[in-house]
Amino acid sequence: MDNDLFNIIHDADCVGLKLKAITKQVAFVEKFAPYLHIVNVSVDNVGYGIPHKVAQRLRNKFANVLIRCVVLKDEDIKALAFSDIFTFNHARNSFKFYPKELRQKFNHVLGGRVCGATGTCKDCSLKCGEQLIASRREIAA
Repeated sequence: MDNDLFNIIHDADCVGLKLKAITKQVAFVEKFAPYLHIVNVSVDNVGYGIPHKVAQRLRNKFANVLIRCVVLKDEDIKALAFSDIFTFNHARNSFKFYPKELRQKFNHVLGGRVCGATGTCKDCSLKCGEQLIASRREIAA
């Protein structure tokens, strides 16, 4: 499996594609982050994501790693404030539903760091943190 992923990364690089990943797998980040354009590590307050301290360590270790949190209730915004990207629950499940209008409101409050504020990836200005990564690289240079 690792060889397949390295081949995909290599092939994408050869044709100028910049690969992004969103993951809850620490081992994946450790192994593949150096070869990817952007990696978002996922955290939440219900125990399904990467532990918060581990996510912060990965962000500090790799310049292309950002923390993406899942907001399932309003209290999560403050509790997960260390995150770079906020993804508000937009599925109809047992957690609070955040419609597009509410995601747009929070996007303004959170300085444009809300994934899905526009409703689609195609129209999203955040682009999984593209500008955030560029800013981090400028600061490091």
